[in-house]
Amino acid sequence: MCKSGVSPDYFLDSMTLQELDLFVESYTEDFKQEQERLRLLGWWIISVNSTKKVKLTDVIKFSWDNEKEPDNNLMTEDRFNELKDKYKNALNKR
Repeated sequence: MCKSGVSPDYFLDSMTLQELDLFVESYTEDFKQEQERLRLLGWWIISVNSTKKVKLTDVIKFSWDNEKEPDNNLMTEDRFNELKDKYKNALNKR
């Protein structure tokens, strides 16, 4: 069992391309969240000991910092249908 929770045998021998796409998307999001938590922890430590105002991006800049965030956290109907189709295809390929 690797860090992602998927056994190497399943990953290498049984996983379909659709499942791989979903796996990579999920793993990437988990990685980003972990990096954001570490940056926030570093920011807290630095800001407590600094007399200047420190921004999160002063601690470390990530490539996704410049990406445009969605206007709201609601899932759009197009994105919902896209994910639904991906899951259907992944389940039908089994």
